[in-house]
Amino acid sequence: MRIECVQEKLKWSVSIAEKISGKHMTLPVLSCLFFEASKNNTITIKSTNLDLGIEIIISAKVEEEGTVAIPSATLSSFVNGLSDSEKSVKMVLDQGNLKINTPKSSGIIKTLPSDDFPSIPHVQSGNTFSLNAVDFVKGLKSVWYSSSVSSVKPELSSVYIYCEDEFVIFVATDSFRLAEKKVKIKKSKDFGQILIPHKNIPEILRVLENKPIAIYGDGKHVRDWIFVRDHCEGLELALLNGEAGETYNFGGRAEKSNLEIAKLILKFMGRPADMMQFITDRPGHDRRYAMNPAKAEKELGWKIQHNFEEALPKTVDWYPKNIWWVGNIKNRGAQLNPHIK
Repeated sequence: MRIECVQEKLKWSVSIAEKISGKHMTLPVLSCLFFEASKNNTITIKSTNLDLGIEIIISAKVEEEGTVAIPSATLSSFVNGLSDSEKSVKMVLDQGNLKINTPKSSGIIKTLPSDDFPSIPHVQSGNTFSLNAVDFVKGLKSVWYSSSVSSVKPELSSVYIYCEDEFVIFVATDSFRLAEKKVKIKKSKDFGQILIPHKNIPEILRVLENKPIAIYGDGKHVRDWIFVRDHCEGLELALLNGEAGETYNFGGRAEKSNLEIAKLILKFMGRPADMMQFITDRPGHDRRYAMNPAKAEKELGWKIQHNFEEALPKTVDWYPKNIWWVGNIKNRGAQLNPHIK
């Protein structure tokens, strides 16, 4: 296989496809992205976790056809490290190694046998229906927190979707609570009824939701960051061992700007740095918050157990796996603060 493609297209495709690939103890190939170079000058990039499958087709210069399974984390790390000035990327498969070259960079990635990659089934017949991705995401996020996390009863651990008149309706229930969201569409076409399992919705949202990170002002507002477990342990010590009426501050001794944090989050998630969006600063926005934890350390015996470099990746990794919790918080926030859009 020998191909050449635009770096921007490759970076975007890899960032989307890798969202549903991951480590698999018995099938290592599932941690790979499958590349298929065709003679019609296109590359098909596939990814699957056996529950979901995704295919992305981009144009490229194909000098030699072929297939390859590339470890997604390694490829993503390499591609995201390329500068914007490196416009094109050349890939050549040579005896199980993928050689990657750009005008300024080069690298070699050991690949896996492409024959081991599972085929992704295609729907051959039945009604098809198109829905705006934003509306689809809105429908799922509005109701899926009400579905059951247990898979004993699939009808309760799924989001039920159907058409009625000019609406697509999303419904979820765990038999104790019920949520429904109607999304109006321009043209109604009955596609029957479908159930989307609760466990697959986080991956769907990760693929379809590509919102930029909003940065207030210049992003140089500094905050003192602390891991939530360290903070909770401090509160517990204050409750059990602190003196009534005293004040104890718990700080992480990790002052960093909002801009630094945003860049690190995008890096950990394999997203490009240009996904930051600078917006008008809030009136009276404090430039710096900092806590002095010396009193808590001396009187309560409290100390930080997790440093910033260790804690931030854990935090970033936790949220995509617990989107149901995020949905609950957002819905509750909308009820308590209706003035906040």
